Amino acid sequence: MAKRTINMEAYNISTKIRKLKEPSETEEIICMDMLNYSNSFFNIPHRDHPSFVDFEDDLEEAKKKVKDFIDASERSGYKIIGFIDKAISTEETFGKWKMRRINELICGRKNIMANLSLFLGSIFQSC
Repeated sequence: MAKRTINMEAYNISTKIRKLKEPSETEEIICMDMLNYSNSFFNIPHRDHPSFVDFEDDLEEAKKKVKDFIDASERSGYKIIGFIDKAISTEETFGKWKMRRINELICGRKNIMANLSLFLGSIFQSC
């Protein structure tokens, strides 16, 4: 079984939010680029320190974390609107992306879940 790490900042915020019992009377909206926070929901190894992650376990844990996050946000009077930003990349960033993909093919290992944006978006939609 893979060793899991917890983003303590996100955990502490979520724990503080969860302690609120009554929903707020006014609802605030938070727009969130979900891919920027994907490592708060999934166990994504750093590319310089690869490790193995059990896909099924990580997906189930991510579902729980997303549900807890959405529930805590709603109890605090916040509605989360998530989006996946498909930014236009520069030639330099595209070159870096391409080199990472080539290196993954050469070594036969990808340090991030394939289709992460699809999974994360589906999880948020189901909550």
